[in-house]
Amino acid sequence: MIHRAVLGSVERMLGILIEHYSGKWPFWLSPRQVYVIPVHESCQAYAAEVYEKIKKAGCAVELSPLDVRRFIFYFYKKKNYNFTRAAHQ
Repeated sequence: MIHRAVLGSVERMLGILIEHYSGKWPFWLSPRQVYVIPVHESCQAYAAEVYEKIKKAGCAVELSPLDVRRFIFYFYKKKNYNFTRAAHQ
């Protein structure tokens, strides 16, 4: 049986972190760390290569689909990614 006080302290700590960071988590704790954006169709292969390198490093990374590129900065701000990387040659 797990004592309730242990779970309560974890819950309080999580509440303190949420309040302190206001939803913009630090890099080590964030579920959305890096967002890779290809700036042109010709850069898609390079963006996929960057995506794979970052993913191998153990970071949470997403690759932008080409059809939403013009709305990308609004999307980035709304989703609270820690870093956005534009892939170009």
